[in-house]
Amino acid sequence: MTSFPRQSNLSAQAPPTLILATQKDGLAPTESVIRFARKASEAEIQMERVLIPFANHAYDQVASNSIGNQLRLSVTERFLREQGPAPDRRE
Repeated sequence: MTSFPRQSNLSAQAPPTLILATQKDGLAPTESVIRFARKASEAEIQMERVLIPFANHAYDQVASNSIGNQLRLSVTERFLREQGPAPDRRE
């Protein structure tokens, strides 16, 4: 397995980022996600962090009609709508 330095690629040139974290995640601990979001903010990355209460790591696959999944969908749709179309990078 390849190891990378923590937060080595964080810079203000990163695109706007939406971070969705679950409150009861056994695979990606919430504290780790919050720490990463703090580092991203310190790197001046335009970022939004949303904590989904009472959800575990696979909440969107196990309970697709759950309130947590509905929250994820509405937050993601709003975030993408606010960001507008992606810039054309085919130059």
